Amino acid sequence: NNLGIVSTAATNVPRIDYNPTTLACNGYLAELNSTNLLTYSAAIGGTNWTTTSTAPTITLNAATAPDNTTTASLYVPGTSTGYYDAVQTPANLTDNTYYSLSVWVKLSGAFFSIIHLQIGNNAAGGVNSGYVNTWIQLTGSGSVLSTSNTGTASNTSATVTAYPNGWYRCTVTGIPSVGATVTSSFVTIRPSLANGDNNMASGGDGTSGYYFWGAQLEASSVPTSYIPTTSSTATRSVDNSYI
Repeated sequence: NNLGIVSTAATNVPRIDYNPTTLACNGYLAELNSTNLLTYSAAIGGTNWTTTSTAPTITLNAATAPDNTTTASLYVPGTSTGYYDAVQTPANLTDNTYYSLSVWVKLSGAFFSIIHLQIGNNAAGGVNSGYVNTWIQLTGSGSVLSTSNTGTASNTSATVTAYPNGWYRCTVTGIPSVGATVTSSFVTIRPSLANGDNNMASGGDGTSGYYFWGAQLEASSVPTSYIPTTSSTATRSVDNSYI
């Protein structure tokens, strides 16, 4: 809104969108319908969220989120080498289909400055498995450092948008797999010390980390506005305008 806060509009009220940095009015926001396939989208690290091999210290409701509520999660990696991921495994994603993952991220401390986002489809025996990846720099106005397609993934792109109070909305879009019989799917939000580092995770200083909020996965080639969820997925209806 015009204060730079992520907000909602009531049914039958037009959504007027503002640039989160300059607060200039972008005008009426009209979008197609979309579904957030992730659950507990704000409480990242709580119910339905897991870690990979090494658990960070997680504090729910640790800071003020972009919607001005105290619902952001704090992830603090340990000092040893490991994957300090935030992972959710939604229902199996459709093969050869575009998906977009988005999440708000804010740095806590000075040790880290890069976040790695990943959407993955696994196939039996690993054949035709595919992951879309991006590495994003969380300083200044934010910058996409790189994208990559692992396995049969393709068409990966990414964006970053700076928000007030040190927040960034980071997105990655692509086709996780082609020609696969999907056996499992996942999304990963991963601390990273190096651009393009997909194999070796790194420990931190034990106090620095990241704030996370507002995770969203949708079957779309374009990330759309945030659709909050709790125990189930949620759908935003198409915007229709009438005179």
